[in-house]
Amino acid sequence: MYIYLAEETYRLSLHDQMLVDFHKENYNNSLNIIDYIKEQKAPSCINIGSVTLFALYDYFQREYVLKPLKVYEDIILKISHLIPWESITIVSKMSNFPHLIGVKPKNDNTILTHSNKVKLFLDGVMYRWILFDYNQYFCLDFEKIEVFSWIKQTLSNPTYILTKSAIRPNGTKICADLFFMKRILNSDKYCFHIVALKNEDANNFAFVSQFAIEKDRLYRVNTMFDVSQAIYSYKKPR
Repeated sequence: MYIYLAEETYRLSLHDQMLVDFHKENYNNSLNIIDYIKEQKAPSCINIGSVTLFALYDYFQREYVLKPLKVYEDIILKISHLIPWESITIVSKMSNFPHLIGVKPKNDNTILTHSNKVKLFLDGVMYRWILFDYNQYFCLDFEKIEVFSWIKQTLSNPTYILTKSAIRPNGTKICADLFFMKRILNSDKYCFHIVALKNEDANNFAFVSQFAIEKDRLYRVNTMFDVSQAIYSYKKPR
């Protein structure tokens, strides 16, 4: 049996019409918020009060999941003799999203590693029973959220690119194959933004983490990495 949605052949009940109008309004609001997120380039941060968790989820899906993201070829050419990959293509899944905004179960300091917990969080965001200001099960890292829109900028115009050989084992627990670091100028709060990538297969990579370094914690950069081992520097490629 087919239901034709033309007005003259099918009319919604008042209750259903209210639901349709409500969800249309939410959809349009999300599109406006996504536009706002896209506009936030470093050093401008996302204002948590101006976005919803669902819009952030939708933004990630549109920008990174529905289409792979490739690192610019001119960057690859400058480091091709120092890496075993012909290109760097970031293939994302929605399950990457919680890690990028620092989601942790409440009363638990570990990141989400259990697939059921990841699914619970994603379902909660999609069906709107997990919100910024109403969340019974998880903690969110609001500093990661406010720099979430910087990811593409850091990947397309890094100050440094490091490999895992530059990691100082005693300075960080991050395990990744590549780190893109961007110096943030004219920010009152942050001095660097970092995106960590893990090689999955061939030339395909996945997001491991993204975060910013606060200006008063600049020492963390050298605590975590030996920057002298950078395979790419914006001013002077090796």
